[in-house]
Amino acid sequence: MKIILKYILTNIQERKARTAVMLLSILLSAMLLFVSFSIGVSYESAQRKMARGMAGSATVSVQNIEGGIDLDDIPALSDIKAKAGMLEGTSLYHENGYYETVDLLAADMEALNQINKPRLQNGDEITGFTGYQVILPDRFTSKYEIEKGDTITLQINGSPIDFEVLEIVKRDFGVGRGLQ
Repeated sequence: MKIILKYILTNIQERKARTAVMLLSILLSAMLLFVSFSIGVSYESAQRKMARGMAGSATVSVQNIEGGIDLDDIPALSDIKAKAGMLEGTSLYHENGYYETVDLLAADMEALNQINKPRLQNGDEITGFTGYQVILPDRFTSKYEIEKGDTITLQINGSPIDFEVLEIVKRDFGVGRGLQ
């Protein structure tokens, strides 16, 4: 054992450049290993945050492949304290040569407030939400300089439809997830 240790120390002393390169490669490999572990954890955390933004405090999500779901289709379990049906669709927003796909989500506001209450930018409550109105996230409105009360045109199934911007919500509101 003494001979092997003496041989290693002699080699290190005689070939300093090679030893430095080897130590550097070991250090970089270890650093890449830890970075790859943290990327996985960060991705998982981002996915959880996105799901929480969409579902709020909901623990059960039910979806029908062939059509809509009636609220009566969700079983009456003791763990389920609130039910909110949501309709999803897509539209296209166009401004100054830029096109952006916008996810549209529709839900009964009272039921949605029980599960995932939107946090408005100004801190108020959503009232009078009827007709052709839309609630947009602040990241989208700041990108296109849209203000509360403005009218925006969304193409839904190829037809342009005008919507009044009723409110602007903070970024963490899940209903505007496609607009981020």
